[in-house]
Amino acid sequence: MPGRTGRTRRHGPRRDRGQRYESLAPRQPLRQFRHRGGRGDRRPGALRRGGHLRRYGSPASRGAGHVRERRRQPTGAGAATYRFRTGPGIARPSGHQLHTRTASRPPARTAALQHLRPPTGGRSRLRSKDAGLLHGGGKRHRYRKPHLIAGTHSPRPQDLPTPPGGLTISVRGGGGLRRGHPERRHGRTERGPRRGRKGIGVVRAAARLLGAVLLTLGVVYLGFAVDRTDFWSLFGAFTVAFAGYLLVVRFVGEDRVTSWIVLGILLRVALVFAFPRLSDDVYRFIWDGQLLVAGENPFAHPPAHYLEDTAAATGPDTALFSRLNSPDYHSVYPPVAQAVFTLAAWISPGSWYGAAVVMKVVLLLAELGTLWLLLRLLSGYGLPRSRLLLYWLNPLILVEIVGNLHFEGVMLCFLLLSLYLLTRSRYGAAAGAMAFSVASKLLPLMLLPFLLQRLWKRPFWTYFLTFGAVTMALFLPLLIGGGFLSGFGNSLDLYFRKFEFNASLYYLLRSYGFYEVGYNQIARFGPLLARVAALTILIIALADRKTDWRSLPGMWLAAFVIYLLCATTVHPWYLAAPIVLCCFTPWRFPLVWSYLIMLTYTSYTTVPYRENLWLVGVEYLLVAAFFLVERGYRTKERPARISHGPRL
Repeated sequence: MPGRTGRTRRHGPRRDRGQRYESLAPRQPLRQFRHRGGRGDRRPGALRRGGHLRRYGSPASRGAGHVRERRRQPTGAGAATYRFRTGPGIARPSGHQLHTRTASRPPARTAALQHLRPPTGGRSRLRSKDAGLLHGGGKRHRYRKPHLIAGTHSPRPQDLPTPPGGLTISVRGGGGLRRGHPERRHGRTERGPRRGRKGIGVVRAAARLLGAVLLTLGVVYLGFAVDRTDFWSLFGAFTVAFAGYLLVVRFVGEDRVTSWIVLGILLRVALVFAFPRLSDDVYRFIWDGQLLVAGENPFAHPPAHYLEDTAAATGPDTALFSRLNSPDYHSVYPPVAQAVFTLAAWISPGSWYGAAVVMKVVLLLAELGTLWLLLRLLSGYGLPRSRLLLYWLNPLILVEIVGNLHFEGVMLCFLLLSLYLLTRSRYGAAAGAMAFSVASKLLPLMLLPFLLQRLWKRPFWTYFLTFGAVTMALFLPLLIGGGFLSGFGNSLDLYFRKFEFNASLYYLLRSYGFYEVGYNQIARFGPLLARVAALTILIIALADRKTDWRSLPGMWLAAFVIYLLCATTVHPWYLAAPIVLCCFTPWRFPLVWSYLIMLTYTSYTTVPYRENLWLVGVEYLLVAAFFLVERGYRTKERPARISHGPRL
């Protein structure tokens, strides 16, 4: 039923029963209100439509041209859902109608959106021929193409304007879709459903099922049955799991993400009960925990001290000593990790397996927090939530975080929490979350320079003073008794001067050093590369003039990649941060790297351990080649992205 364009009072155009909320267009950026207002209420209220609650300011407070919300409006199941976000530079004259066939006075710079009308009913399944992208305000949203709905027309997607900070509409159609008469679709005639679509759907479903089976079998085998000295079994099982992972992320749909989230949770729960087989760091975790339970400072003395000093009767179980990989070095694990070690040693003092299970439960909780934050951040950035599967089902993440007890999982949980709180303008809480991330692993310290420009006109001092105070409070217990600064500092210095594994630029410099002086110059090149990485990250951060939070994950990804290229030691679990950050960017080379880095496990097939430098070279060459191809592809399609919106 066409809408009437008459005026009533000063609040907007007159509407009939079939045209509700047609002029609801907030003038200010979206805000969260807690009051549900009714008709005539001048306070903020809530718009409920299709089971979804949307907050809005009362029309009386937004000026003329904006209608009031009617009370007792029916909220039919699956009704169309609108989400409004406003930005600068958008004029909003009265009479703007979004859910009607005509608009009496379309708004400036958004006239192409006036005929976008969703079907009613439940949520629709978006197919390649039936769906499109609506790009506005730097955000992407899927929508049903209006020309598939009887009696509606719309311009081509590439003709839709993309005003900066403009009005963004998220339309969810449903099962009530009825195809109208054949119409022109971008210069071609629509002749009905494509032939063979049902067969294609069966093939995609079979591919997803096969991927789930391969992923499950590979991950379970890696967690329970293989040792790191058996390289071919390990790499073969990881290849099977990674093949299943690729099938899943390639053929999964937006409407099936929940089932794959459940699969990732089940795999993590299963790995909680598998003792770590690919890493011996767990023994150092238990050692430090037993020291803290006994009242000793793990940073005061290296483990070898407790075997030499017979008076140290309160030390941990000496049976652990033979399994430690660095008995002559102080601990290098920050306070949050030490707190988890202490909890595990206190709950299970006489069982290594029990202590490992306790620590894995903590990591499982951190992973669940990461999952929730990924869902919230992807939704806030306007990205498809299926992107979280790039991290959630990655075999490297499954095997190394929960499976082999690496605290990158805790670090990433607090890091994403800090990012989420920043997007919500809760700067003090974001600083506290960043401090906890640093107290889990020290690496997030290198990400702070990217916040300078973004916080300069915001509560700059609030953030950094809160960060400093919380960080000092977390490290203060370890400072009591002395020995922390000297022991922890010496361990970090030795990390850059003595440890080397799966490096890239450092191995090139090491080869040059052997050619120049005839011996390994790691004591010279290790700290040098660390300074180069820090200086490069600082220059990039200061040169970055962007002040939005949307570009921040991409800059953090660049920082982590620079650090890994300059590091002397790159273990597989170090890629956890690049993998989770690539979910917010178009870059996919960290996923390729997550497969090729498993070649480094060839080092453990010999005693003493010895790396195969040919495989290390193959790893980095293939990753660099994929990066260059991806870079060229993105550069080539950049003009198209300006017209069609960002690539999913």
